[in-house]
Amino acid sequence: MAISPRPHIIIIGMGPAGLAAAARLKGTSIHFTIIDGGKAVQDRDRYLTEDATRGHGGAGLFSDGKFSFFPSASELWSLPREGDLREAYDWTCDVLNQAGLETPPFPGNPDAYSVAGTVESEEWKLKDYPSDYLSLDARLRLVHDMVSDMDGSVMNECNVRNATYHAASDSFTVVVEDRATGPIITRLSANRLLMTTGRFGPLGESLRRMTRHHQFHRLEVGFRIQQRSERAFFRAMPQLDPKLRVHESDGSVEWRTFCVCRQGETCLTETNGLGTVSGRSDCLPTGRSNSGFNTRILDRELARKSLDRVLAAMGRPEAHFQVPAQGLLRGDAEVVAALDEIYGPELVGKMAEGLRRLSQTYSDLGDDEEATLIGPTLEGIGWYPKVDGNLSLLDAPAWVAGDACGLFRGIVAAMISGHYAAASAIDELVHGAQGAQMRPKALADQTPIEMATPSSKRCLNEQPAAIECDGPCCSLAGGV
Repeated sequence: MAISPRPHIIIIGMGPAGLAAAARLKGTSIHFTIIDGGKAVQDRDRYLTEDATRGHGGAGLFSDGKFSFFPSASELWSLPREGDLREAYDWTCDVLNQAGLETPPFPGNPDAYSVAGTVESEEWKLKDYPSDYLSLDARLRLVHDMVSDMDGSVMNECNVRNATYHAASDSFTVVVEDRATGPIITRLSANRLLMTTGRFGPLGESLRRMTRHHQFHRLEVGFRIQQRSERAFFRAMPQLDPKLRVHESDGSVEWRTFCVCRQGETCLTETNGLGTVSGRSDCLPTGRSNSGFNTRILDRELARKSLDRVLAAMGRPEAHFQVPAQGLLRGDAEVVAALDEIYGPELVGKMAEGLRRLSQTYSDLGDDEEATLIGPTLEGIGWYPKVDGNLSLLDAPAWVAGDACGLFRGIVAAMISGHYAAASAIDELVHGAQGAQMRPKALADQTPIEMATPSSKRCLNEQPAAIECDGPCCSLAGGV
């Protein structure tokens, strides 16, 4: 398909970030095509592993339903285009208000809570932020309405096989395979690209090939802790989604609770071949509650040694586990061996230490012989594409929004950042070279990072195979 005189943007991914980007593009002179490998929201089956995270609404709007606000998603509030950030926030709140959710006003002083200014502690600390919940039916209506309101082209159940930037023509070619027709390939051309591919998006081959600039944020692995609801260690906490955090003294690891599901269930999901476990509460009361428990590895060397093993293990069906929490706390050989098979001994040691600390603080967990660990989970994939203050790649006119950029996560942050990124893309296409010259610098990093210089000077082979470079020195792993 040739590029028409009317500018064309392709959005890859129809989760909250992609839907928000499409909404921002509506009514402009820019045509857009939005592509997703999953089904329309009314056709998704919440009990199919492949439907849980793929399709209209993505993982969050279909399978989660928690909407968290400032100071959640700490990095979001430091984005430099203040007018676009405020406009994106107002739009997000308006959409959610119409869906029946109450939203707080835009934070009066976002800088009062910054990542750089937070005080880390070796004691468990509660990160308090407003959070609310929309029912599954309300979320399905929300997604359906957002898709119905689009004025672009929609491609469902289509896998993006490749996306390539051509510097000479300043354009992209996107190769798409229709899952229903199998080998039939469609080639699309576009002026700009917006990647809203979710938390595993940076593992895709196209995004890895598109930029030479990657940065290490975190490798975040773990499991979900399930207990009887009347015994759950978080049951008395008033927050909908209490987030507890603690750091190791040397700063190499952080443990945190994540996505509390009261009277809920766990579910196995499949995303691009990776089997991971999520939690949800949009079901009949189960008598059980669960919380994610993440071990966040901030030591780049340990992450480098571990990532490929973790990804390979999660690609195998037998990686799914359900083991007694006391087994890991006591060091039972069978339990430890099951986790070693997935994470390796070093990561398992870190995970056990975090669980031990949590159990010592909350006796309802430490004394609970019925508490179960269900996994695996993967919430941070280590290396992410480096973006500037527009959320644009440094070496190609493509934007990365939502969980895929690695700076923040969650439904609200995804919606805001998708809208924000689309506004930046509109500005660049409207203002041309002048807009490009006005780009802000690369965003400051939360943690020590590694910037990849051109492949002629430096090879990424010292990093995991999942982000190897596209030079003759490396052979890329499969997947898009």
